[in-house]
Amino acid sequence: MAIPIRLLAGTNGEIQVDLNAQSIDIGVDRNISAFPTPNNVLKRFASDTNIPRITVEIDGILDDDASIDTPTGVQRTLPSRMLFNFGSMLPTEPFSPFRPARRPYTMRSGTSSLRLVSEEVLYPKLTAVLSRAKGSTATLSNLTTNPSHQLFNHHGQFSARLKFPGSHSASATGALTVASTLSLQGSVLSIATDPDKLGASAILSIGDRIVKSDGTFLGLVSTLTSTTITFASALPNAISANDEVFISPKCFNSRSEFLGYLSTISLNAANRTYDVVLTEPILENVLVGDSITINQSENDIVSRLHQRKLKIVPNYWLEDPARNPKGSLANTDVDFPSGRNIGVRLQFNANKTSPILGGSDQPSILHTATGVSRGTSFAARDAAHFDAVIDVPIGGLADTTGLNPAVIMAQIVQDALTNAAVTSANISNVKLAPGNDKTLTDVFTVTRQGSLVLVEQRYQPNTPVEHPPVMDRSLEEDFSPEVFMSSTQFDSAAKKSAGDKVQDLIGLVSNAGRHSDLFRGVQIPYDSLITSSGVTGVARNFFLTFGNVPASEKGSLANERSASLPMQGLLLDDVVGGNKADEGSREGGLLSRFADKMGDFGDDLQSLTGFLVDNVQSLWVTIDRSISRGNDGGIRIIPEKVHVRYDAGKNYYTFHMVLVATDFVLGV
Repeated sequence: MAIPIRLLAGTNGEIQVDLNAQSIDIGVDRNISAFPTPNNVLKRFASDTNIPRITVEIDGILDDDASIDTPTGVQRTLPSRMLFNFGSMLPTEPFSPFRPARRPYTMRSGTSSLRLVSEEVLYPKLTAVLSRAKGSTATLSNLTTNPSHQLFNHHGQFSARLKFPGSHSASATGALTVASTLSLQGSVLSIATDPDKLGASAILSIGDRIVKSDGTFLGLVSTLTSTTITFASALPNAISANDEVFISPKCFNSRSEFLGYLSTISLNAANRTYDVVLTEPILENVLVGDSITINQSENDIVSRLHQRKLKIVPNYWLEDPARNPKGSLANTDVDFPSGRNIGVRLQFNANKTSPILGGSDQPSILHTATGVSRGTSFAARDAAHFDAVIDVPIGGLADTTGLNPAVIMAQIVQDALTNAAVTSANISNVKLAPGNDKTLTDVFTVTRQGSLVLVEQRYQPNTPVEHPPVMDRSLEEDFSPEVFMSSTQFDSAAKKSAGDKVQDLIGLVSNAGRHSDLFRGVQIPYDSLITSSGVTGVARNFFLTFGNVPASEKGSLANERSASLPMQGLLLDDVVGGNKADEGSREGGLLSRFADKMGDFGDDLQSLTGFLVDNVQSLWVTIDRSISRGNDGGIRIIPEKVHVRYDAGKNYYTFHMVLVATDFVLGV
């Protein structure tokens, strides 16, 4: 008698292939290294590092489903889902409280008079052409900038136009007096003359790194007044009377993450690029295309998000464009690639502040989806002029204190799709789903976990549909956010022939993406007596665990999950958003922890570095003792081999499959 097993793929197991197994071989190879000692003096030893390779080999048949000729045979599809990972595009730590360091100076006004001004010290914005992992190097090499900008070789510090009028020995503590060094028309100005421009509290900021003119380190600023500087720790080096105060400017990446303090900048004359050397290994990851800013933070993220858009199209309209307000596909949509479909836009507004960020601006419907274009030119035929538009307030996102910006952004997007001010009104003048449904609650189910937002379509079309790209072009290019989407695949209850099943099997194994349609789970049932309340066995699924799981939870006695329940945790890396854990979860995200262990690959391995940064965010978890996983109702696998055979005259195919147990996947 064959055993029914189920292969699972997709973001949540929505792709299922049912198989009849005639034989199942499960092999566990613990990779033990055993070795004796000479003359058996130290007995015999074995090295066991708990790195088993587990394989599942299955032989079975693929036959026709019963009643394949019924008209309702292939009708059922599964709901499509979209998973937005805002941790991939925004910082997952609070934005750095940063004020650019300033310097006072005199400038000529008119022909004879001089005036005192205070300015930020500006550096051109640089662009990274190489990825660098956190902690891997202190040198960011081959940075590029606008050809019209020019930097010069120099030590990365500038004068604050302040000096220490008295001397201080090493190990000195407390408030150290400073005075102005600025002269105006031959007269030395004192701080008392203009404390708003000459005072230490006007020029410096808490956390600034202070050095002497030769780069000798003095300390990080902890307290300021107009006339004193207090360092966070005792002086490591002595100060002589009239030593000047110099500042090492801060460097940031595109996500406003603090990379470190600038030490030097040098020009590579051969290729006109720049090397920026920091005072210590970089504190955060730098990705290809990142903007590197010096003495300024990329806290313009909110302004860069202004008017950017997400677009979700109801399945009911995707299945048949004649159902949308226009009654057909739009001519084009310049904002979205392959975006001729009319749908619902979420448009970010940096000029309004959500109650989530302490404001009073609720999400609102700017436009309903209608069949009459709002445009007046040739471009009026674009989908943008027929779409429904929701105004999403994001003002203040960069001003949060002690909060995770990626999580806040996820909350804002969730609110935009579930807020009563939006969901209570019709967002379209035609139906969004069968019946008389015209509100968002009729179309989408929205849930959130940390910085992840899951949007599930309620309507299940009669045929599979693919959702078009949901990020507008500029948002995709500027932020490269992660969005995982599943199409409305036929479910396992759909009636299929043996050939249909073969095509599903070889098609999905031969070409698969780990976040979309790679087989990641298998459910193999067995009869359990120890968990049965009677003399008849109950169906349970074999399972594996990893990490620090008690012995009592690894065996059959703890297996209380019914074999009919869906498998959990198919894509474990989808529960992590960004580089940092949020909302009280474990310290440090997987990408950060992996990056901590990465060395500096060098220029020749740049493509490999970028590949790893993009794809290996879950790798380090496999050797992190703080992470564990128990019974999820199945075994996480990837297929290694599939062999299908057909013999003439038979009405079925035979197959042989090799599956390898793995909890996390590195790859495409």
